[in-house]
Amino acid sequence: MGHKKRWSIILIMLLAFALRTLRLDFQPLWWDEGYSVYFASMNLQEMMEATSLDIHPPLYYALLHGWIGLVGASPVALRLLSVLVGTLTVPLFYFFSRLLTGEKTALVAALLLAISPFHVYYSQEIRMYGLVTLLGLGATASLFLVLKGKYALTPAYALLCALALYTQYYAVFVLMAHMAIIFGFWLKDRTWPWRAFLALLGASFLYLPWAFYAGERLYFYVHGKKAIEQYLPLSLHYFLARHLAAFGMGHMPPQLSPFFWAGGAILSALVFKGVWSLRGNPSALFPLLSYLLVPLLGGFVVNLFYPFHPPYFERIFLISLPPYLLLLGAGLCASGVKISLGPTAALMLASLVSFYLTPRYSHEDYRPLARTVSVFSSPDDVLLCVYPWQIGYFLSYCPELCPKPMLVSSPEWGEKVRNQIEGLWREGRKIWFPAYQAKGAILEGQVESYALAQAFMGVNRWFGSTRLLLFAPPVSYAFQPVKVRFGHRLELAGLALVDREAEASPGAVRVALQWDKVGQANLALQLRLSDSIGRTWAQQDFPLTLSDRYAFLIPAGTPPGKYEIRLKVYEPLTGKSLDAFDGQPPEPEPEFSLGSVIVKPPSLTVPERKLEMAVSLGEELGGEVRLLGYSINSRNLSTGDALHLSLFWQSLKDQTTDYVVFAQLQDDNRRMLAGAESPPLYPTSLWSKGLLVRDLHTIVIPATLKPGVYNLVAGMYNPADGSRLVTPGGENQVLITKVKVKGRPHSFEKPSPAFKAEATFGSLAELEGYDLEALAPDGARFVPEEGILRAKGGWEVRLTLYWHPIGTTDKFYSVFVHLVDERGQDVAFGDAPPAGGQNPTTSWIPGEYITDPHSLKIPEGLPPGTYYLQVGFYLPPYGPRIPLSGGGDSLTLPGVKLILEGE
Repeated sequence: MGHKKRWSIILIMLLAFALRTLRLDFQPLWWDEGYSVYFASMNLQEMMEATSLDIHPPLYYALLHGWIGLVGASPVALRLLSVLVGTLTVPLFYFFSRLLTGEKTALVAALLLAISPFHVYYSQEIRMYGLVTLLGLGATASLFLVLKGKYALTPAYALLCALALYTQYYAVFVLMAHMAIIFGFWLKDRTWPWRAFLALLGASFLYLPWAFYAGERLYFYVHGKKAIEQYLPLSLHYFLARHLAAFGMGHMPPQLSPFFWAGGAILSALVFKGVWSLRGNPSALFPLLSYLLVPLLGGFVVNLFYPFHPPYFERIFLISLPPYLLLLGAGLCASGVKISLGPTAALMLASLVSFYLTPRYSHEDYRPLARTVSVFSSPDDVLLCVYPWQIGYFLSYCPELCPKPMLVSSPEWGEKVRNQIEGLWREGRKIWFPAYQAKGAILEGQVESYALAQAFMGVNRWFGSTRLLLFAPPVSYAFQPVKVRFGHRLELAGLALVDREAEASPGAVRVALQWDKVGQANLALQLRLSDSIGRTWAQQDFPLTLSDRYAFLIPAGTPPGKYEIRLKVYEPLTGKSLDAFDGQPPEPEPEFSLGSVIVKPPSLTVPERKLEMAVSLGEELGGEVRLLGYSINSRNLSTGDALHLSLFWQSLKDQTTDYVVFAQLQDDNRRMLAGAESPPLYPTSLWSKGLLVRDLHTIVIPATLKPGVYNLVAGMYNPADGSRLVTPGGENQVLITKVKVKGRPHSFEKPSPAFKAEATFGSLAELEGYDLEALAPDGARFVPEEGILRAKGGWEVRLTLYWHPIGTTDKFYSVFVHLVDERGQDVAFGDAPPAGGQNPTTSWIPGEYITDPHSLKIPEGLPPGTYYLQVGFYLPPYGPRIPLSGGGDSLTLPGVKLILEGE
């Protein structure tokens, strides 16, 4: 081989490798890849037994088993084996092509294989199709060499044939093509190539042990699969057309189907031209046609008796891609390479682009699901799977952080599965159950129904076509009688806080609720872990009708200490919460406290990957702590917004000093523009070596801050002397990220309200006046007349307040709007942040005017009489009110009273 040609094939190999590694982590694993990981995770004896009951023999899985031992089981690591196999196929194909055609055609064919979307696809998949193609190609090349007198390669030919058979059952059609080639050689030379024939017999002899071991099982497996799948046979013309188009264009999404068929037709026409161009070279043409068509026709015959054509079924005959591409290369050379190669490559590369950009099996993507399990599972939890491919997913996506997966003990619901579940619960294990919903979900539904009737529901989340469920073990408990009304639709009659303490490892607190429903309630509930100042450390949402037993999860990193679990009931479509009334002031409350729990330090070391951390940093401070990373609500904020920051710390030793954490928004000159500082909720003097701690901070963006991009920094200091902990590089703070701040629109045009109401609330704002109307159920609107607004029960009162700020604040005040009777008792409520949260008080600047609409519904059954509207500010959820300058903390709106009329 000349120097130039050698470099040409090296460059083609590099191109092949680059295309096969590009976006290697983009596509999620799918069922068959999950099966590959599942089988490869077994020891060889178990693997032999399991694959004898499957549709593929064990060689690829055995090779993958050894590969996992070398590089691990992550999806990228596993796919690298297919990348390696696919890349090595290119030089072998070049060598094979040179045996049959000239150098020019061989180089063109090798380039076509390098950019082949069909081959790239299966050079990124954790399956055996690329390997059997390599082995089949190697066996075919060896056959030609043996036929040309290279008899020393006869054992290698027999071995490659046997290895191909042990990789994929359909490799038998490659051997049948070899038999046709051998027969054609005999017709041409009238000399029987007995060495090649004996090598074929030798390969069959090497395969006999597996054939005897697995043959009967395969027969019953295929019969069962046929009965379950119920595919209909494909016609010959569609079968061949589908495969020839896929050989050229690969797999394409349904929306590009016209492009797939058009491109396939163009490339197939070039293949036929290649056949025509080789008509004078039967020594090359007949073997290539045999290599291409015998497997396809054999597959078609199988299709007549055992039809099976799910999406991408053409992968089974990747073994016939080499002769297709060589004939395509011959057609390009016959048409003029300079003219035809560019458009052909463009077609293939266009298909490749769709592969790189279009997620396949996106509804089967288990990566987010596996992440959830890995973050919230405890070491003694169990992953109970219905399908083996699910086990493969978890072994690849989270081999260390997820619980060890296991299969249900039976594919059908019964005593065996029930005993398995109950046995796990008796051991105190929580059961994670990925309930796949796309195959009838019969067993999944039966497991779920049984578990819901017995255990505590911890997770109920959809991930594509899988619903992830978590069941904590059942335990006896007694309800504490309560009487809490949520709105006028639901009443909580009893509760049981089963667990009063849990570890942040992560752990779980079991809660039972007893409902007395009023009317039809399409509602959801939220459980929230709150500290003494109302900050949220964890929350979970459930459909209210799903279960009355819940397992509330305590995330890793939650600081040890005392918390409350608070309950909110809301409408899932609107997000509107129902006010909770328990007969104790203050009323109403947006939540009800179920009681207190103690979060204990974890008894075992918790991996940092258990943290719900958006960005990793790994910055060491003073040799004392490490800032592992952070999460932030947004990097694009407006003035007045709250920047919510979670910092995640790891203690590098047992601490004795109580440090303070600071978080600041700074300009490029390190001038602080806004900030927050406080000691962590769990004092650092109590931190032990290796402890992971989450630390919450809120920075309010000042209303007067100029729009721009600012630096968010954080650090720790000793309050005794103000000294900061420094990084190894000498910095006394850590740059977290950049934050973009934009301004809010402000109106300085004085409004003209219908009613004046002059009042000053502290140093925050003056009330300029208000508009008022009542809305009847039929849509009729009524306004006050001579200071009286007439309304009836069930009507809506709409009030618009006009505020004139006189100062700024860093507090998010809400406006309360209460309807009170003549005794001053609250009877209806319309509390809300100003302008429904669109104009928070933190964004107000002196001199502007704020339009603030509110509404409240008059309860049905309220006695007729005279009522009044009272307004004011308070700090949610239960904080103090802003006092009026003349005394008191609420203003009864002057000028209008509401007369409630009877029906």
